[in-house]
Amino acid sequence: MPRVRIAGLVLLLTAGLGRSSSAQIQPPIAKPVFHGILQLVPATGRMDRKTGTGTLVIRRWTFIPNPDSNGVHPEQEPTLVALGDDAFLMAAGELHPSRGGTVFTYRGPRPTGGRGIRRFRLTHRPADSFYTVSFKVEGVDLERLNIEDPLCSPLAVIVGDDDGFVSVAVTSPSFVSRRVSLPRICIDPSASWPWLGR
Repeated sequence: MPRVRIAGLVLLLTAGLGRSSSAQIQPPIAKPVFHGILQLVPATGRMDRKTGTGTLVIRRWTFIPNPDSNGVHPEQEPTLVALGDDAFLMAAGELHPSRGGTVFTYRGPRPTGGRGIRRFRLTHRPADSFYTVSFKVEGVDLERLNIEDPLCSPLAVIVGDDDGFVSVAVTSPSFVSRRVSLPRICIDPSASWPWLGR
């Protein structure tokens, strides 16, 4: 199940073995215990049909933390973006605060091996305590789109022990098109939080 696979990725990262957005070994990420929500805005991307890898560009999604959270601290905590079997990690301290600690940004180098986060921006909205999140990630495994369309994939943004989660439809106009879109949420029959049993 997709959610079980994401749980496995989190456990690997907790052990310090996960793949990361840079070539260096990253410090472990805390297992999320405060489960929030991601609100989707239709997003786009592209893929290489030969390699099955793609690039996704997410703009202005809303991250709604769990109201019981003990606080989200992007400048101090490791941050993870996960889609299906893929995980992309930014180590603690790699998000740079600005505008009085309401905006947190990351600019990544061209990723080694073509995999990594190129840019990431998290903006705190004091009026409602929500966050706006935008990012570009390269090297996402989209190979299943060569044989199955649409896909329903779990996507999560994890900051320390807080996460925002949504199941998204990943689709393309045809089996030869390079264009990819995330147009809507989808329903996963195994619906449950991937990190239950914490």
